[in-house]
Amino acid sequence: MAHPLACRCGMVRGFASTEPPYNHVVCYCRDCQAFAHFLGRADEVLDEHGGSEIVQMRTRNLTLSQGADRLACVRLTPNGPLRWYTSCCNTPIGNTALKPRISFVGLIAACLEKDPSVARSFGPVVMRGFTSGYRGEPKPKPGSILTLVRRLLGITFPAWLDGSWRRTPFFDVTTRRPIAEPRTLTPDDHARLLQAVEAA
Repeated sequence: MAHPLACRCGMVRGFASTEPPYNHVVCYCRDCQAFAHFLGRADEVLDEHGGSEIVQMRTRNLTLSQGADRLACVRLTPNGPLRWYTSCCNTPIGNTALKPRISFVGLIAACLEKDPSVARSFGPVVMRGFTSGYRGEPKPKPGSILTLVRRLLGITFPAWLDGSWRRTPFFDVTTRRPIAEPRTLTPDDHARLLQAVEAA
């Protein structure tokens, strides 16, 4: 089975396979919130507590049927992940590692169609992370980092072993470079986004 995916303007479309393993999580980190503000989509992406709903899966489980040439990516900091979005309408797609051999994408639920629901396709939220960035009180108990690492290894390691990491919409596997040149924000630009997060 698969869950349909589309950007806000409909130029980018595809689907995410519901084949396990995957993790349905909510992240409250300030950089995920900053990314939503960078796109001008905070009201659509973030919940009332600043959380981004994310489905973590192998990159081979994501297929773009149209509009791959409209993918763009940004790094909020020089050491940050690649954060992918559409250049046509600034819809967030997901976060990946810097190299394709790590077969992982944190697919942001804002790009997934609402019917069926994300929970119906990928189950309930199993973890809430970086809850220090949670807006409001009381803050939820954060998930175990060890549990998260174990889950992520369960996603990425088998794809590294069987070579299926080569199936990715984000990288040219011959050159192993992203299909879109990453833009890295300046420290001042990053600081301004974090100020917007605090002011929200």
